[in-house]
Amino acid sequence: MTFKTDRSENESEEDVQPETFFALTTPQRSIWVDQALHPHRPIYNTGEIFRINGVINRECFIKAIQHVAKENDTLRLRFIEGGEVFQQVADGYEAELEWESFVEYPDPSATAETWVEQFFWRPIEPTEYPLFRFALAKVASDRFILVQKYHHLIADAIGRRFIAEKLATNYNYYIEGNAPPLELSPSYRLAKECENQYQRSTQYRLDRDYWISRLGHLPAPCVGNDLSVSQKVTSGRPHTRTLRLEAAAAAALNSVARSHGVSEFKVIIGIALVALSCLYDRLDIVVGIPVANRDSESAKKMAGLYATAMPFRIGLDLDANFAAMLVELNFKFAEDLRHSRFPVDHIEIDASRRRRRQGLFDVIINYVRCDYDLTLGPAQMHCDVSIGGFAVPWGIRVIKVSKSEPIKFIIEYDGGRVPHEDARQLQCGIDLLLSRMLELPGKSIDEVRTICGSAMSSTDNCAREVLPEMFVGRPPLRVATDRNDRDGVQLRVMQIWQKYFVDKEVSLDDEFFESGGTSLGGLLVIAECNKLFDVKLPVDILFEQLTPAQMATAIRSYRCHVRGGSFVKIREGSNAAPVLLLHPVGGTLICYRELVSRLEVGSAVYGFQASDVDADEDTPQTIGQLAQSYIDAASNALKSERYHLVGWSFGGVVAWEMARRMSERDRLASVTIIDSSAYPTIEYGDEFAALRAELDLDASSISSRGRLDFGSSIAPTSQFFATSPIVTEVELERMAKVVRRMRRLRSQHQNGYLRGNATLIRASETPANIIEEWKTIIDGQLTVVSIPATHYTILKSPHVERVAKIVDRALGGM
Repeated sequence: MTFKTDRSENESEEDVQPETFFALTTPQRSIWVDQALHPHRPIYNTGEIFRINGVINRECFIKAIQHVAKENDTLRLRFIEGGEVFQQVADGYEAELEWESFVEYPDPSATAETWVEQFFWRPIEPTEYPLFRFALAKVASDRFILVQKYHHLIADAIGRRFIAEKLATNYNYYIEGNAPPLELSPSYRLAKECENQYQRSTQYRLDRDYWISRLGHLPAPCVGNDLSVSQKVTSGRPHTRTLRLEAAAAAALNSVARSHGVSEFKVIIGIALVALSCLYDRLDIVVGIPVANRDSESAKKMAGLYATAMPFRIGLDLDANFAAMLVELNFKFAEDLRHSRFPVDHIEIDASRRRRRQGLFDVIINYVRCDYDLTLGPAQMHCDVSIGGFAVPWGIRVIKVSKSEPIKFIIEYDGGRVPHEDARQLQCGIDLLLSRMLELPGKSIDEVRTICGSAMSSTDNCAREVLPEMFVGRPPLRVATDRNDRDGVQLRVMQIWQKYFVDKEVSLDDEFFESGGTSLGGLLVIAECNKLFDVKLPVDILFEQLTPAQMATAIRSYRCHVRGGSFVKIREGSNAAPVLLLHPVGGTLICYRELVSRLEVGSAVYGFQASDVDADEDTPQTIGQLAQSYIDAASNALKSERYHLVGWSFGGVVAWEMARRMSERDRLASVTIIDSSAYPTIEYGDEFAALRAELDLDASSISSRGRLDFGSSIAPTSQFFATSPIVTEVELERMAKVVRRMRRLRSQHQNGYLRGNATLIRASETPANIIEEWKTIIDGQLTVVSIPATHYTILKSPHVERVAKIVDRALGGM
């Protein structure tokens, strides 16, 4: 089989094919090629098995299948192979339903299940028509097993569920003696058209560059490359090992996930990565994570193949604890998802991998939901098993069977390429880590690997340990509060603090940063308080409310009303002109913490944080309005005659606009711009990178190594994240909205002319032309100082010491 590759850049496969045919999408082509390498093997049989309680009308069921095929052209796709491979929507389809009764057999259920298994694993050839099958096994007069199976070319997990739901809807019409309405789903041709548009877009090139950086210098494959012994060649079926969580372990998993603000699946990914690193003795792991890839509204309303496996890479740090790894995993997963539309097959791999037919990853970790029930007239149908393809040597399927039952794991492996002992060890390692789930967050990755290794080296068959009573629930911390804490707010705040300061006893008057707290830790404390008390404390409140007692007071006031202002007192000072700090694009002031601690002038320091996007209808719509609102707030609160303004990045633009307005009324003492551009900028995506920079994380490490590096921000104690939640997805999205809003304001803003003097502090890696940009819009002296730093490190040690001295001089203190 050959595929043409000599088209021009702007010419798609659509342009050279017969009008009635259309080309395969990239996921389809990948499956087609792999299936061609393993002919007559069921490696891409996918489907679901349902248990039905109730009487089924066979004729109505066949009519329902016929109708759903008429509504969804993906079920009528026919693949034609010639010089190229094309697909075509066939006009007709005659519904078929395999029906077998096992009522008269001695053991109807066991016999039926054997028949179902044989039915499912019969290969579907990709050139057959149709590429799906339905079968009903009758176990009793009112009990059935339904099998729906597809070739993966025409359906993924979401598509299978969509068809099952449509089938049930149509059946219910027929059973009542009515014909269902014809509700045509969008044509699958749209999937290819959308893919063509994407591959011609700027976003495609951005995504390509992202993955080139993200997957540079891949680690060696985990599994050997002797494909001749692969089960894909022999039986076409993987070996399996099943693991089902006990109730206590499931509760522990849920507790850890909730307390750290991540999904259970992400915790499981973390456990699987540790177990794999232990099994293969490596810290750099690449796995595949299936993603839906259904971004458009039309894609959400149709069957068909959209899903693809997204590469996910994480380097394990032996000294970091498990909770910190979850934080990194969550951030990197969010970043990768924004680029997940890029086809895996378009990611270049080295020549030796291509020769050995080894891809980007050896393991796929998949979360599958079977927890849905459907009604078929008087009968009830429950999805019991979901079965996917057999593409890589390892598959870890995490299956949600029902809302009331714990999840179960199915570890699938290529028994020809993966030793059975490796599979046993992996199962035992995952099993033990899940059983000791509540211990893991505070332990280092090295310690977690040791626990996992003890299970792998054991000779038993993964006998589950019973969770000790102490791990099921912890007694409340006993801390001293004052007698006025009748509502218990102080007590609960101190309990939250105590979880972060594990090496000391927290008191009411302890100050957060002096006790060893970090900027990221402060964010986590605020996030947990917001969740527990249902308030919206801003991150910057740690500048004002530094002790548990003060924080409890703030929570009580926020319970009555959401804070309307955006003015924060950061440091007490003299009666001289106060310093006003202007927030960067993320809306927080955390980035200025090191700077404020190093300023030697005696002026009081205040700051402005961005209001919540949804705070009110009067949210400023321009930077001019934003600047004026900040001027008004400072004037009402401080009554000062003059002000010093300091702003980094986006904050520098706001500071400049405030300076222009203040200078007209002789209220400007000084303005200092830190590495800001004078001209409008248009920025898209990566809101979380901007947030990490503002929250004092090592952004330079993010850009250079493609992974989240907390650097010194978790230095106070190795157990700092022992029981901490990360920022919830809701909280992160709220902060990301602030980033998007501020970027929109910046893209629409033109800096005006300043009559007065200003100081510009430039990072040496920022283009020097920003100096000329500012000089063109100032009528006065522009003092320029360049510092050997990057945009994201200029406010961090060691560079911040020099920045502080320059700001001190601008303020007139040195």
